[in-house]
Amino acid sequence: MPALTFIDRLRIERAVWTVDTYLSVLPMRRQRDIRRELRANLRASAAQVGARTAVRNLGNLRRLSYEYLSAEYRGRPWPTPLKGLAWVLVVEVVLFTAWLTAVDSYRDGLAAAGAPPGTYSFRWPLFGLGSQVTVDSSSEFPVQVFTLSLLEFLAWLAAIFVLGSRLWRVIPRWRDRLRDRRVRRDAHAAAEA
Repeated sequence: MPALTFIDRLRIERAVWTVDTYLSVLPMRRQRDIRRELRANLRASAAQVGARTAVRNLGNLRRLSYEYLSAEYRGRPWPTPLKGLAWVLVVEVVLFTAWLTAVDSYRDGLAAAGAPPGTYSFRWPLFGLGSQVTVDSSSEFPVQVFTLSLLEFLAWLAAIFVLGSRLWRVIPRWRDRLRDRRVRRDAHAAAEA
């Protein structure tokens, strides 16, 4: 069994981490298991046929990742983090537009009511976000200040991301766990017989 050279180890690690990148929607524990299994298999194969051939024998790494994901989700739809990020951007644009409209409407309402120039504040509860808006209409260009708790803002972004990406699909269903236990129990019983 020849020792692997530094270049061989790099080839193996590159293949392992490329597959791991494609599997980023899986739970970390499952990703770690797949990395260990793939690394062990590649090292064993590299000892027989060489690292370059071992990695080449894997085929397309994206296709291999797809097969891992198909086996993991068993026909269920996968989570899509990019779709979650897109939803975060869309919701932020809509909220920013609504905020600008609310501030402009408030400023126009002040002008229509004949309020003297000065600094006015109002509370704008949008979807439970307790935000404070301050409008300074004493200058030629009105200044608008929007105050929102960073924790509330991040909580809303996280909720939008989870809903948009359907991240709950990463959590294995209880039926899958029961089926896996049953299969292991049957395999163990068959091995004992």
